[in-house]
Amino acid sequence: MKFWKRFIAALAAAAMLLTLNPASVLADNPSTTITLSFGFNQSEARRGLALVNAFRMGIEAWYWDPSSSNKIQASNL
Repeated sequence: MKFWKRFIAALAAAAMLLTLNPASVLADNPSTTITLSFGFNQSEARRGLALVNAFRMGIEAWYWDPSSSNKIQASNL
């Protein structure tokens, strides 16, 4: 369970980074500008998404009941 929570959080963070462009960031001193540039491997994010979707639609898919105490096996996905 922890793996999937961390995986989804990392996937969400990667998706947020997709919307950013290299930017100039104003530091504490208004006269100082710092330019940032970055890159990331989109193919890794796509592979991660494929893994999540495969789990969600596979025969091993499950979810927690409303009390978060029992796993319920998903069917007819």
